[in-house]
Amino acid sequence: MAVKAAAHLLEHWAPIDQNTGETAARVALILDKAPPPQERIWTSAPTAVEVAEYGAYPETFVEAGPMGRRHPVAVETLNAQVQAGPGRPWLGVRAAPDVAGQVAQFLSATLGTGNRVLDRRAQLLIDYVADELTRRCDDLLLISVAAEPGGYPIGDELHLLRRDIRGGTLRLAVAPAESVPRLAGPRPGPTGSPAEDDLLQAVFRARAASAIEVLSDFLWLTNNDRASVEVRVEPHGLTLDPADPDAGDLEVRAWWPATDFWGEIEEQCEDIDPEPARLDADALANVRASLEEQFLMMARARDWALGANEEDQDGEGTQELLDVPGDHLVTWLGRDLFDTVTARVTGGPDIPPLLAYAIGLPVQMSDEDYGFYGCLLLFGPERVGIVTIDANF
Repeated sequence: MAVKAAAHLLEHWAPIDQNTGETAARVALILDKAPPPQERIWTSAPTAVEVAEYGAYPETFVEAGPMGRRHPVAVETLNAQVQAGPGRPWLGVRAAPDVAGQVAQFLSATLGTGNRVLDRRAQLLIDYVADELTRRCDDLLLISVAAEPGGYPIGDELHLLRRDIRGGTLRLAVAPAESVPRLAGPRPGPTGSPAEDDLLQAVFRARAASAIEVLSDFLWLTNNDRASVEVRVEPHGLTLDPADPDAGDLEVRAWWPATDFWGEIEEQCEDIDPEPARLDADALANVRASLEEQFLMMARARDWALGANEEDQDGEGTQELLDVPGDHLVTWLGRDLFDTVTARVTGGPDIPPLLAYAIGLPVQMSDEDYGFYGCLLLFGPERVGIVTIDANF
């Protein structure tokens, strides 16, 4: 579910708390069920007691333990599904763009609490989440919550509950990080002992999976086909000396044909030479720029298909955002994915890989090509990150 993945990324892309060095927000998304609109229309908002059942309250920010529990105390309808007549479709009483704009304002105000400034990528992600929550004109409730039953409403949190036509509910909760601190203490690994690396790997997988999930929503090849992106990070077992990259290159080239990855590439794309091309810093930047261009082209196709460029009431197009290179959510998603993989293999942000290689990249397509397949290998001291992009029709 793309909106669930986007909500996860919201927490990573929120402004940084200067005191802790961590993002300043907590985001939670909970799925449950309510009676469908055919049984109960929400033009009159359900009660706080009903919402507690439909939204699976009180558990909300689970990593905060008891401090993360919330209890509904008031409910406001932002949109409600109604049916014009028997056999007619269900539609919201408000237009989706109006509700999306209101939700985006709520999200911006909550994530930008105090003097924290939202950057461009966060604002684009907020707009995406707001659009996904409201696009189908489903029921949408704004909920005031308290830390205890019948308590005073918490003023700096946002709680939304959406119900679809089948009665499925999605609850989004956003709060300042200082209000719901994560429980202290080490988290046990599979053997029961503290395992920091296991935790880092789990965080990496969750963030990479979220970026891929939302990214894939933009990578349209046709109305029915999407490009796929896969990521894996694994130990490589090589001894790579940062002071001697040429020796490391020899090790990589001896290691690569014996891996399963070599066979997978040969099996999927017969026309691609599985021999990796070594990249220096400039060449790696060129490969990433090439992929950004391809991602942006696919995202524009999606936006056109979904009506993002329909004329407005004045007869003017609404494509200003699409005409600005790089100023599109898909660009930020791609950068976040590659930066996340790089940080995992190198040990930290802004640390370049020891060695980098590409297969089928940068993208070079002719008019007779039907898409492309590419693979990027990023080596750190102990791990290799492998990113594959299959955009073949």
